This record gives sequence, C-alpha cells and structure tokens, in this order.
Amino acid sequence: MNILLIESSSKKIEFGYAVNDEIVVLKELDSENNADSLIYMIKKIFDERRIDFKNIDVGEKEGLNCIYTLVSNHDDWDYYETLQWWSVNDYITTNPDDPDNSELLSKTKKAKIEYLLYGRNTIGWAIYVFKR
Repeated sequence: MNILLIESSSKKIEFGYAVNDEIVVLKELDSENNADSLIYMIKKIFDERRIDFKNIDVGEKEGLNCIYTLVSNHDDWDYYETLQWWSVNDYITTNPDDPDNSELLSKTKKAKIEYLLYGRNTIGWAIYVFKR
C-alpha cells in the first residue's frame, strides 16, 4: 500500500511517503511555504527519486476498480480562489471598523498574487471513485 501523509497543523510542514510500509521520503519544510510550494516540492522529490504515484494505479493495485474520475480545470480553481477574495471584500465592507482589516487585506492580496503568478498553472485536484 502506498501512503502520502502531509502534516501542516503546526508551524512546520512535514510530509512523508511510504511504499509497502517502508518510508521512502520524509521531509520538513519551513512554515513560509504555501500549498503551491509544498505540491511543487513533493512532485520534484518524487520525480528525482522516480517514485511512481499514479492515483488510479494505486487504487487498482489494492484491488479496487475506478468507476469515476473528475479532474479540476482553471475555471474550478478560479471559482474557488475568487470566492475567498469576494468573501474578504464583503467582510471588510460589512465590518469597516474591524482592526484586523488591514492584515486581512494584506494576506488576501499576497494570496491573490501567488495564485495568479504561480498557483493557477500548477495546482489542481481530482476526485476518484473506486469500488470493490
């Protein structure tokens, strides 16, 4: 069984990858890294070590049959990301006296720039439905 585990609840980001109960990658990143850089780092390490991580193959090797898949596109990500920008704008408009507004705007602006410059062309998601 192949397992990819990402732990990011603390101030550090750790990820590991195990194949047949043997850890083949265990890495810690700075808290400065965002989701895009984490995905990039994982992909880079997997490519360097020639680790084959094909989602459907992993499931089928476990005796599952893939009956459905849905992969995201730019429209899906744009919708997801821009809803966050919209929500921040609505919150600030509704709560103009909140002392955290400047920090909220700053973080949103940074996230927006990172998404538009780096994330939009590199991130994605997929849903796989398997059946025994």
